Amino acid sequence: MRAGLASAGGVLTSDGTVYPLLNRLRDAGLVTSQWQASEGERARRYYSITQAGGQSLAAFRGDWAQFAATVSHVLESEAVPVVAVPGVTSANPDRTSIADGRASD
Repeated sequence: MRAGLASAGGVLTSDGTVYPLLNRLRDAGLVTSQWQASEGERARRYYSITQAGGQSLAAFRGDWAQFAATVSHVLESEAVPVVAVPGVTSANPDRTSIADGRASD
């Protein structure tokens, strides 16, 4: 597992990140786990993906592919539309109030 984590590009590199995630996946029925002992070594827990976990993974991959394609499209377009967000200052701080977003003219 450590070799796999090291090759993940720093995304999941600590036990404090991986094992709570595996426990949540197990609690949700997406993976199973079992302890296995080898002579002369301490027992280790091995995880396996369930059928429900495989289906969830397939759905997530589809969603992720769509998300990644959308982000790529936005980043590659020449003009990115700007969306006004209530309560956020405008590009011209003299015209918009930080507190309520109303024009100050």
